[in-house]
Amino acid sequence: MMARIRSVGIRATSAAGLAAALLVGAGAVPALAEERPAACGPHPEVIKALGDKFHEKQSATALTSAGTLLEVLTADDGSTWTIIVSRPDGLSCVVAAGQNWQDKLNQAGTSISF
Repeated sequence: MMARIRSVGIRATSAAGLAAALLVGAGAVPALAEERPAACGPHPEVIKALGDKFHEKQSATALTSAGTLLEVLTADDGSTWTIIVSRPDGLSCVVAAGQNWQDKLNQAGTSISF
C-alpha cells in the first residue's frame, strides 16, 4: 500500500503520533499508524493527486467523533479506492487504500465471504 500512496505524489510524514490520532478518529487500529508513515498533504492537493493518478472521486463522506472528515474516494469502475481523513485545518492523510471497491447499494444480493 505504501508504494501506491507514495506514487500519488503526496508528501509522507513520519509523525506517527499524528497518523495514530487520525486513525483513531477514523475508527481504525492505531497500531497500524505506528508501523507506517502517513501520506499527508493539503486537501485540494490530495484530492487532485488521487483523481489524476487513479481517476478516483469522492463517493462517501462522514464526520468522525474526533471532528475530522472521513472521505472515501473510488474509481468509477471500482478498480481502486482510497480513504482519507482531513483535519479542520485542511491537512488530509491517506489512511487506507486498495482495489476492487464494491458499492453494496448498487449490488443487491451480492456478499463477500472471508
